[in-house]
Amino acid sequence: MLKSLVIIFSVLLGIGMIVTAWFLFQFYRVAGGDGYSPVDKEVSDQYYTKADQVYFVMMGNFFELGAQKVEGADISTFSVQSNEYARDSKHIYFNGKVVETIDYDSFELLSRLYAKDKNAVYIYGKREERADVLSFEVLGFDVPDSKIQSDSYYAKDKNSVWYFHNIVKGADPESFKALSDPKSGEDDHHIYNDGHAVEQI
Repeated sequence: MLKSLVIIFSVLLGIGMIVTAWFLFQFYRVAGGDGYSPVDKEVSDQYYTKADQVYFVMMGNFFELGAQKVEGADISTFSVQSNEYARDSKHIYFNGKVVETIDYDSFELLSRLYAKDKNAVYIYGKREERADVLSFEVLGFDVPDSKIQSDSYYAKDKNSVWYFHNIVKGADPESFKALSDPKSGEDDHHIYNDGHAVEQI
């Protein structure tokens, strides 16, 4: 009886080890990209190529989210513009999908969040009809101990201050400027955080 239990335990232990080894192998194979090559790893960890096709991988997470084929992409002219935006000879892409409403020839990437063409402003790949395209600008702030300037989450046009797709209530676009945190800004009257007035000046 004891001998039989030992044999059964040994068999089950062996099966468990095989299953565990197979799972770990699959995890590292998929998590490592499984033959996918980044288009430009320094710019984006979300666009990859494999077998003459372009793929989008949300946050570079192959294991949980997988790779989605970028339909119609021309691999010979495909390039990444930011972590989310890419383009080829015919289309502008955001998160692996063609942005159908963008005018290709006048497309301009302003920051990771904001872009525009001759007709409209785009915020995270979506057309924002309320923004004034001619006066729209992304705000930046100086990085401490550095000569570079970083993009704020704030932008403005002649009419409004923007925080992503939201118009910042009460903010004065003429005097508004970004502070040293991308979530923070100020105008002549208030300090703002996360798109809301938090302190009166």
